[in-house]
Amino acid sequence: MKAGSTLNTVFLAHAEPDRDYASKLAAFLEFGCDVRCYLDPGRIEAGEDMVAKAEQGSWADVLVLLLSKDSWPERIARARWDPLLLDLPLVCILLSECGFPEVLRRRDFFDSHTCNAARKLKRWLGQRKHDPGETANAEFSSDLEEIYSTLADRSGSMMVDGVTAKRFAEEAARDFETVLWVPCHRRSVVQAAGYLGAQLGLVLDGPSKENCERIQEVLAHRRCLLVLDSANEKTRSALTARGRTSTLVTAEPVQLLETPQTLEYARELVSNQRFAEAYDVLYQLLDAVVEPDFSARELAWICDHWGRIAEGNRLREQCNLPPTRQMGLFDLD
Repeated sequence: MKAGSTLNTVFLAHAEPDRDYASKLAAFLEFGCDVRCYLDPGRIEAGEDMVAKAEQGSWADVLVLLLSKDSWPERIARARWDPLLLDLPLVCILLSECGFPEVLRRRDFFDSHTCNAARKLKRWLGQRKHDPGETANAEFSSDLEEIYSTLADRSGSMMVDGVTAKRFAEEAARDFETVLWVPCHRRSVVQAAGYLGAQLGLVLDGPSKENCERIQEVLAHRRCLLVLDSANEKTRSALTARGRTSTLVTAEPVQLLETPQTLEYARELVSNQRFAEAYDVLYQLLDAVVEPDFSARELAWICDHWGRIAEGNRLREQCNLPPTRQMGLFDLD
């Protein structure tokens, strides 16, 4: 790995008989790691050997050698490989026994006979992208294999118990761009979407359906793990991700989060432009006759913002407010 590299390019040096494995590995890494894999340039041609091909790929952020009886059929004199392979930043994957230098086992080395080498390489890449100064966690709990296969190796969705979901999210965090944990127990779709949007750094100032669609668009292009903590059917339907993000649903609540029904919280939601959540809180305050003029005025403003002019006018009439725009809470200057 090059110093200061953003790990965008992976060069896969391989023999033609190993092309099927190399092709699947490239697709796996490009989907899960946001990297570009160079497959064809890494194929060993007639008259070449692995040392020559490694030298050709030394420009890449990550150089991967697929070691096999075809890519390294016989021992190569140390004078040829020592100046190159001991200095280059590289990763080796052993596909079959061959005459490669045993010293390479001291580098970043994955034996496909004893582990899921593709999965370990993906975690290696993720660790160095996010925390290059830390040692990669290479552990994969065997009892979580089904979840890894369904959610980490590809995009998918499934439901498990809360304890298992928490274990997987912690252990597999570096297999994803990020983990998004959303407490959903006794919370509405609006509240769950607002909480998720905030984690994604999105400005969601539209109605609930529009916000959920916006979230889906973003998650479809990002490789995240979305955990819907004790989500009901309606929330699962609205927020279960499509595209590249995987979704894990807990069968029972792990984290509980209460939504305050106060003017102070409504102000906070508005200041963060989470208007759909503010809309719900303000209507509850209005129904409870808590500062009705204030609640109606701000609700009318939200309705105007969404193009619901008739609803906004009804709110003004209900509380005998003048039919003019009242900035109130929204006068942020």
